[in-house]
Amino acid sequence: MTNRLHYRSPLDWTALLGFLTPRAIPGVEIIDGDVYRRTCAGGVIEVAPGRGAALTLRVPSSSDPAPLVARARRLFDLDADPVAIGAHLRRSPRLAPLVALRPGLRVPGAWDPFEIAVRAILGQQISVVAATTLAGRLVQAFGEPVRTSDPALTHLFPDARVLAEADVSTIGLPRARAATIRALAASVAAGEPVLAGPAAAGQLRALPGIGPWTTAYIAMRALGDHDAFPAGDLGLRRALARGTRLPSDAAVARAAERWRPWRSYAALHLWMGGEMTTLDIAKVESPLGTLVLAVHGTRLCALEFATRWPRRRAALVRRFGKISFRPSTDPAGVASRVRAYFAGAPGALDDIHVDAGGTAFQRRVWHALRRIPPGRTTSYGALAGMIGRPRAVRAVAAANGANPVAIVVPCHRVIGADGGLTGYSGGLGRKRWLLAHEEVRP
Repeated sequence: MTNRLHYRSPLDWTALLGFLTPRAIPGVEIIDGDVYRRTCAGGVIEVAPGRGAALTLRVPSSSDPAPLVARARRLFDLDADPVAIGAHLRRSPRLAPLVALRPGLRVPGAWDPFEIAVRAILGQQISVVAATTLAGRLVQAFGEPVRTSDPALTHLFPDARVLAEADVSTIGLPRARAATIRALAASVAAGEPVLAGPAAAGQLRALPGIGPWTTAYIAMRALGDHDAFPAGDLGLRRALARGTRLPSDAAVARAAERWRPWRSYAALHLWMGGEMTTLDIAKVESPLGTLVLAVHGTRLCALEFATRWPRRRAALVRRFGKISFRPSTDPAGVASRVRAYFAGAPGALDDIHVDAGGTAFQRRVWHALRRIPPGRTTSYGALAGMIGRPRAVRAVAAANGANPVAIVVPCHRVIGADGGLTGYSGGLGRKRWLLAHEEVRP
C-alpha cells in the first residue's frame, strides 16, 4: 500500500539520509541509495522520493496506514516550514552560508521516541559508529525477531517493558549507562510522561545518568522541540570556535539566543557544516590491478581502480567537504567481500551497503544496476525502462559512466543493444574480464 507524504519545499532528502545513514540501527533500519526502510509490527515500511513535493511511503498491506504515516512525517520532519526557518536563521552571519548550502535541511525526528532516547544514551561520550554498533547488539539481544524479505531487516527495536527487566550491560555497556537505560525503560513502561508533554524534559533530567546534552538531544529528535539546543556539545563548540580555542558552554548558549525559536535547526546546520567526515580507506589486490575503496561508517561510497583514484578522491572531497582519510584493513568487511568476489563468489558483493551519493536520478540508475544479477547483462535502453524512463537512454548512460562504486554497482553488466561491449571507465579489457569471470559471453 502506497501513501504520499506531502511537504513544504525545499526538502534536503540527501542531507536527511546523510544524517541517518551512520546512525541506522542494524537489523531495524537501512538506507539503500535514496530509499529508507525499517521494520514495523506488520513487516517493513519504505520511504523514497516521489513526484512533486512528496515522498512515497509503502506500508504492509495488513497495517493501518494512519499511524505509520504520522510516524514517518515525524521522523523526516515533514511539517516544517523551511522557508520561514531559513529566513530567520539567515540573519545570522555565522549561519547564512550554511542555510544557503542546505536550504531544505530538516531535523531528523523519531519513528519511536523511546528508540531515540535509548540511542542517545548509548551515544554518550562515544563515536557515532560505536553507538550504532551497540544499538545493533541491543537489538540482536533483546529485540523481537520479524520475518521480512530483506536479510538486513530482522528485528523490531526492543520494547520498554523488555529493557526495564534486561541486563543490558551484557552488550558491552558500562553498568552506569546500562542502569540509565533500565531506569528510562521502567519509567516509559510505567506510563510516566518522560517522552511526552511539556514536563518531559524535566522528567528526563530527573533520571540517573541523563544530563543536559542527552536531554537536549532527545528533545530535538524525540520530543519535537525545535528550540532545543545542546550547548555543551563538542561538535557545536568546534563549529563555533575562533581559531584553536573552543568557546565555553555558556558562550555557545549565548550565541544561540539569537537563533530562537529554531535553535535545533541551527544545531543541525552547524553539525553538518562544520564536522569532519572520516572515510576508511583500504586497498584490494585483484587480477585487474589494485583497487581502492572508501567506506563511510558502514557504507561503501567509492570503489575505484588505483590508477583512477586521485580523480575519485577529489570527487569525494567535493561531496563531503572536510575529510579525514583513515587507512584501514577491512572496513565494514567490504575488502573481504571484494576479495571473495575475485576468488569466485560473485554473490559476495550483494550484501554490501552502498552510499554512492549522486543525484536522485543517478541513484535510481545505480539502484537498478544492483538488481542485475551476476551472469546477466542489460542494455542502456532496457535499464532506462527498468527505472520507468524509457526515453532517457542518454541520461542513463551518463549516470552509468558517473558510477563511483565500480564492480559492486555493476555498470560493467551494461552492454550494447547489439550484444557488443560498450565503453567502461576502467577499460574494455577489464570489462571483458569481469563479464567472463561472471560467466557472461557477450
